[in-house]
Amino acid sequence: MDEPSSRYGAAKLVLALRSVGVMDKRLAETFEKTNREPFVASQHRKWSWDNIELPIECGQTQTRPVTVAQIVQAMNLSREMKVLEVGTGSGYLAAIAGKLARSVYSIDRYRTIVERAQRALDTLGLSQVDVKFGDGLEGWPDAAPFDRIVVTSVIEEPPPALLEQLTAGGALLAARGEGPAQRMVKFVRGETGGLVETELFPTEFTPIETGVAKEL
Repeated sequence: MDEPSSRYGAAKLVLALRSVGVMDKRLAETFEKTNREPFVASQHRKWSWDNIELPIECGQTQTRPVTVAQIVQAMNLSREMKVLEVGTGSGYLAAIAGKLARSVYSIDRYRTIVERAQRALDTLGLSQVDVKFGDGLEGWPDAAPFDRIVVTSVIEEPPPALLEQLTAGGALLAARGEGPAQRMVKFVRGETGGLVETELFPTEFTPIETGVAKEL
């Protein structure tokens, strides 16, 4: 995509973010300056700045940029924070979060997706983002604790292993519910270990899967 088209696409994306209440200037600038093309298959790159889902490997889809922005805004990231993402997908969310937090650890059950996302992240020089192949429900114990955890799938309740890796005062975000009732939910862990739960915005994620994919 040529430079004028990229500038126009970036400006259009920022307007789309504002339309759903994403007003944080630092976050908007991060989206504007983060080229989505490396995270998109070559045949779909003409739509890389559009606010649409795009197919990626292993039958998965790349979340709409506006939904990514809503999630990252709800995470309320600062430069001191360490983030865990369960469900790497294209790597685009990890890239955005990596520019706002101290470090991001992302895990996915599909080896093909991990390898593809790593190449895209390397293209942008995001050394503060680590990606690995594994069962996201187990988290990343060696890198814990995390200030923020985001699960890009539907869960019934926060997985115990992930809660064990969440700092006191930290937040876990995940989707819950079905169909039009599905919402992103934010669970904030209190100093005594209890969770304060807040429903956020509508989402369209699929239920979380356990284990790792053996063939992809």
